[in-house]
Parts: sequence; C-alpha cells; structure tokens
Amino acid sequence: MPLTTVTGGSKDATRQLLQPVIPGLTMPVGHIWYYLLSLAICATIHELGHALAASFSRVPLRQFGVFIMGIYPGAFVDLEATELEKRPVIEQLRIVCAGVWHNAVTAMCIYLLVYSGAMSKFFEAAGWQKIDGVAIVEIQKTSPLFGRVPELSIIWQIDDIRLDENGKRGGSAVARWTRALTATRRNAETVEQGFCAVQAENVDDGLCCEMSPQYPMGESPDTEIFCFEPYHSSNATTGKAPVTRRKRSQLPLLTSEPQWPSMCFDLRTVLERTGSLRCHTSAECPGTLPVCVLPRSPYPESRAMRIYYTTPTGSQEMTIYVGSLDRLWLDIHVSSLVPPKYDWVPKNMPAWCDALGKYLLSFSIALCLLNALPAWYLDGDHALKLLLVSGAESNKAEKKDGERVMGGQAERVHAVVTMVTTALLAWCIGGSVLLLVL
Repeated sequence: MPLTTVTGGSKDATRQLLQPVIPGLTMPVGHIWYYLLSLAICATIHELGHALAASFSRVPLRQFGVFIMGIYPGAFVDLEATELEKRPVIEQLRIVCAGVWHNAVTAMCIYLLVYSGAMSKFFEAAGWQKIDGVAIVEIQKTSPLFGRVPELSIIWQIDDIRLDENGKRGGSAVARWTRALTATRRNAETVEQGFCAVQAENVDDGLCCEMSPQYPMGESPDTEIFCFEPYHSSNATTGKAPVTRRKRSQLPLLTSEPQWPSMCFDLRTVLERTGSLRCHTSAECPGTLPVCVLPRSPYPESRAMRIYYTTPTGSQEMTIYVGSLDRLWLDIHVSSLVPPKYDWVPKNMPAWCDALGKYLLSFSIALCLLNALPAWYLDGDHALKLLLVSGAESNKAEKKDGERVMGGQAERVHAVVTMVTTALLAWCIGGSVLLLVL
C-alpha cells in the first residue's frame, strides 16, 4: 500500500455560535456561486410570499423585482400603502409575516428533500451508482492533495474511523466524513489515542522538530521522518475520556524551541501501526523500550491524519495529510454517488445539488429567523407595530385622519424593543466578524 505525505497547515478561526459566511475565510471561494444563487432564490421567495399574501387580500402590488448591490443579489416588493392600511390588522399581519412563513416552508421542504434520501434515490434512478464510502468528486487546486489523490477515488477510512458499511458509527458515509473532520471535540477513536513506537527507532537529527511557518514539516533534509511528542492519558484505566498532558489547542505556533522532548520517527512506520498498537500509555505498547507518541502538529489546531482510499483503477493506497482538518473538509468535495461511465455526464452533479440544497436550507432558516426579529426595517418590526396598534384599538385609541396609530405607551414600548433588538443584533454581527478577524 503506497504512502504519501502532504501538508496543509492553516490557522483555524475561533469556533463560535454565529459564524459569518465570508468567501475565502469561512467557506471555499469555489462556493461563491452557491452562495449568491441561494441568497437570490431565498430573497425572491421571501418577497414573493409578501406579494402572494397581498394579492390574496386584494392589496395592489406597485412594484416587484430583484436587484444586485455590488455582487450581492436581493429582491423587493412595493405594495399600495393606503390600501394596506384599510385592511384589518389580522390581514396586515398575514401579509407582513408571509415572507418569514415562506422561508420556513422552503427550509422544511429542502430539509426533507436533502436529508430524507429522496435526492439520492433520484440520481440512482438516473444511472448514478451508490458506493460503499465517499467518492472524491472535486479537489480544490489550493489543496496539497490536488494532483496526488485522483478524483473519483473512494475514501473508505479516515484514521480508525470506517466510512464504509463496516463502520460502527451511525449515519451516512458523507455524514461520518463530515463529523470526522469538523467535530469540535476530538474523536476518541483517533486523536485521543497515541501510536506505539520504540525509543530505539528515534532518529532525531536535531532538525526534525525545528518546526516553523516556513518549515511546517521540520527542517530535517530527511522527508521520511517526522517530529513526535510523548502521549500519556492518566484516565486510560478509569473509563473516562483520555486527556493528554497538555491540550494541543494550547500549544503555541511552533518555534525553534521545542515544548516536548525531541523524538523523530519514520512517519510511515509509526502511523501504519494501527489496531492493537494504538495506546493511551507507553505501558500498553509491546516490545522493549516502548513509547506512546503522537505526531507533533505544525499548527495548534492541526494534526496528522491517515486517509485510506481506493483509486479508480482499483488499487488501495494511503496518504497522510498534515494540517487543518477544517481546511481539508473545505478543499475536498465528496459524494456517496459516482456517475455513469459517460464522459458527458458531470461527475459532481449530485454534489452540486447537495451543496446548493444545503445553502438554500441555511439561507432560508437565516432569513426566517432574521426577519422575525423586531429590529429596525425588518418584518418583525412591522409585526410588533401592528400588534401594538391592535392593542391600542382595543383600548379605543383615537385615529389620526383615519390612520391607525399607537398610543403613547405603545410607542414607547415599540421604540425600546426595536432599539434594544437592533443594538443586540448589531453587536452579535460585529462581534462575530471581529472574532473571525482576530
């Protein structure tokens, strides 16, 4: 089984609940078309919801259209304000909330289409073949795996995690692939176990562990050896989740002064020792002078990962990726389907549809939740105003020139709620972007 080693280190962004979608930073640049198309579709559906609800209530529609601001698309609807004011409050609420409702229904339909397997069944009926594992349908040219791992290779194992039907984990192969590369907690089957080595095999030449941004694999001229750090879990016999002596996320960007005793081993020899030779302590390793080690990552949030795959010609191979797992997940597009053997059929069409569906789902949910907030100029602001007007009318509030108005107390409530909500929303968005930059 041939082995190649590639490196793709990068500094990971801080994980946070609200993650801005920025091409080139939090999503691949190649996904910009999914991003723009999904945003245009979801915005159009939102505004179309307002237009349909207004038509149902016989409120004249003055204008309806789409626009592009810079590169970002949008949509708008302009209703006859005087006619809208004449309708009962319940009808106005229905028109105001129709956009949010249509985005919610769209999200529900797309979720059922993508995650129920209906899309996969459609492509299988059209001639695509379901595989045992995940097939690489596209590799970004910026990835260190580009040109090394052939497209349409079938990945069936990552480290000790099986992606095929022999895998113990639930979910589809694509879901297991995503979970293995994007899970916030390190997987107990892989990272939280070390590799058995023999101290006599240490071939430290004084340069192997001299890692830096310029030399992420070390400065040693021998490219077959790699720097390792001792691994020990004090909870190995207690049944608790094992922990290392020091959290890897706390390791600084490696400099010329090593934080761990220098040990250099042949990367292929150590990492191919899997199964019973994975360890939590050195005592679990067989042989004389054993030691339990982990490959030392060139960046705080990156590590070495074994990728087992079958090439389109049928040969089984393994490559070792050293770097950010999030970056690997963004750079490689996989699918559980391979196309019919026709040159004119786009091999990544299922992946395109799947990616577009997931972006549509994300934007539909985002527009639904965002517009429901009672912040300035959003649908929630208009809905709150209508509810307060309804409450004022129930208290026999007067009208000015036939137009519904809020009472003094209702106006103060509306001003406070919208101002606070707008400030919190701006704080969340600004804080998320600032955390991303820092």
